[in-house]
Amino acid sequence: MSDYQYRAQGKSFLAKCKAKMTVRYLGYRPHFDDDKESRDVFGITFRRMRGSCSIAHRFGITFGQSTADSTGSGDNKPSAYAVLTCLTKRDPGTFEEFCAEYGYDTDSRKAEKTHKAVVAEWNQVKGFFTDDEITALAEIN
Repeated sequence: MSDYQYRAQGKSFLAKCKAKMTVRYLGYRPHFDDDKESRDVFGITFRRMRGSCSIAHRFGITFGQSTADSTGSGDNKPSAYAVLTCLTKRDPGTFEEFCAEYGYDTDSRKAEKTHKAVVAEWNQVKGFFTDDEITALAEIN
């Protein structure tokens, strides 16, 4: 599939849900507490008549410089497709289930913090999208 087709998938999904996505650049900075390097971090908000959902989205580390700085074009915001494919699309379960599925140590505070963040995102997603929309969201590839 071409980049255009991937982007169209994200736009189409939002149109079917009657939702809009806004992207705010939050800066080039560490995103996670233990980050040694910075990355582009964006605030993402989905809105529609029945409410909104806000999450943080981060791009990978790009050779030690912000992608926003590398082109100066301002076109480096994540697409709807890029954001939607990264969302949590199912209940992460208990901490123990989460650790077993993703290979985390149940004695790890970092794993516990990660689990809490995934649960928080899942609660945002399930509070904004319907069950049918979440099923469709999981099919975006």
